[in-house]
Amino acid sequence: MKRVFCLITAFLICLTMLPLQAFAADSSILPNDMPELCNQESWEVLALSNKLRIANGALPITTFGTHQRAANIRADELTVFYSHSRPDYSSCFTVFNDVALDYYNAGENIAAGYTSPADVTDGWYNSSGHRTNMLNTNFYHGGMGFNSNYWVQLFMSAGCSVTDMELILPEDGCVITLGHEVEDSGAAVALKCSVHGWCYMPLISEMCTGADLDNVGEYTVTASYGDFSEEFTLEVIDIIIEGDFVAYADGGKAVIAMWRGEAYDEVVVPDTIGGYPVVGLGDSLFEDATLTRVTLPDTLESIGDRCFAYAFIPEVVIPEGVKSVGEQAFYGSYLYRTGEIIIPASVENIGTYAFSYINRATNFVVDEGNMHYVSHEGVLYNKNMTTLINYPISKADESYVVPESVALIYCTAFARQNNLRDLYVYSPSVRAMTYTFFDADFNVWCYEDTSLYTHVKNQTGDSYCTASPLPFFSVAEETDGLTVTLTDKYTEGFYLMAGYDENGRMVGAATVSGVERNTCTMPLTAKKLIMYNLDEDFVPTGEAKLLWEAE
Repeated sequence: MKRVFCLITAFLICLTMLPLQAFAADSSILPNDMPELCNQESWEVLALSNKLRIANGALPITTFGTHQRAANIRADELTVFYSHSRPDYSSCFTVFNDVALDYYNAGENIAAGYTSPADVTDGWYNSSGHRTNMLNTNFYHGGMGFNSNYWVQLFMSAGCSVTDMELILPEDGCVITLGHEVEDSGAAVALKCSVHGWCYMPLISEMCTGADLDNVGEYTVTASYGDFSEEFTLEVIDIIIEGDFVAYADGGKAVIAMWRGEAYDEVVVPDTIGGYPVVGLGDSLFEDATLTRVTLPDTLESIGDRCFAYAFIPEVVIPEGVKSVGEQAFYGSYLYRTGEIIIPASVENIGTYAFSYINRATNFVVDEGNMHYVSHEGVLYNKNMTTLINYPISKADESYVVPESVALIYCTAFARQNNLRDLYVYSPSVRAMTYTFFDADFNVWCYEDTSLYTHVKNQTGDSYCTASPLPFFSVAEETDGLTVTLTDKYTEGFYLMAGYDENGRMVGAATVSGVERNTCTMPLTAKKLIMYNLDEDFVPTGEAKLLWEAE
């Protein structure tokens, strides 16, 4: 048999009372288990109720899935029958039977017409009967229901006790603005009930010690419930509005979070805002903007995710001092002044797709002092050139030879090429990622029995590239001559490479071997290259092969 002690109170008010904004917009984060059961209004009422309980010497209460489901049922019922009796005239507490939830003690508060969590919580607290329920130390759990300005608090316990405590923190950390409360961070507390398992409530300031919410800084905070406690880091930041920029200050530095300018603006990002040095550009700050000029400060340390995505900008010149370029930072942007992408020595991290699909990009220029990235022939690589990160969309060359140090061609690296016709990959171990050749149409020359060959062959729908077997040699025109490179087909034996001009006169010769010396340079006047087999005494055997002939 259930042993029940019930407190039932209710009242009505008119709709003319002004709502109070109790929580900041970033308090909408709920525990993973709760969003489908606990709406934002209910979550805020639970936080406000717990602040009052702690102020009056009572421990805060939690909610859990089954209990919250019962509270939601009661909130729905109030919209059609406003009473502590249910629409079938049974007691409100029969809702626990509907969700198969046993209880020893229970209580219900209801209200109608209030337009905010703060209003309804104040209303209940200023009514003695409702306040008794709210502060009752016998209650361990409180399901909070809301539906169309109908509100319910459904309290209960069943011989409950708390056996464990954990904090549920936002993925990006706990951050609040100056003068706000801990609950605005979106953090939550999970308490393990001896009867009902893990139960939840918002983390509120009244449970925390160690932070000064009126001063900017980073604090190590202790959150407590009874004999349980957990530590976490809380950042208190300051919001600053100056001109077209909205920024937040943190640790004595400013990050610009919003730009309120107009299209076709000349943008000059200040080096200080509100007296703080500007060190960061926030996520999506100039996304889709059309900017005739962009001047970035030397104080800058980071560029946020999608900061310039799809923006029309004159150029990409990253200031010296920037350490981090966020994911998709310049994704799909359009350069209308210069296609060079300038990366300084200070850059330590480039996010995924940061330079993908940049229209009119012609070449990367990475400072020689950069310890993490390098540009080679205008192409962006990691420092040791094992990963080819990005080949500019509008690079002028029609052919490109991937260096043999490369093991991975990164996602979208060769997407949507304008001029490339032939890509040569002589290393058999090179891998390509999904969308490496997205919406591209050129020949990929590589070995047939490699993963790269299979990758290109099997792509359908998102790539028009053709996988072709390697010709086992390459001839590249350089400023100082024709560079001839043999691949592993010629690892056995030695060869004489001879170059002839258009009149058939020999203009150059060199001995090459796939083992000891597989590269040689012929004069630019050579219009035909013929390779002769040599015996062990370096004497031609009479066999010759036309290796290359100018068009």
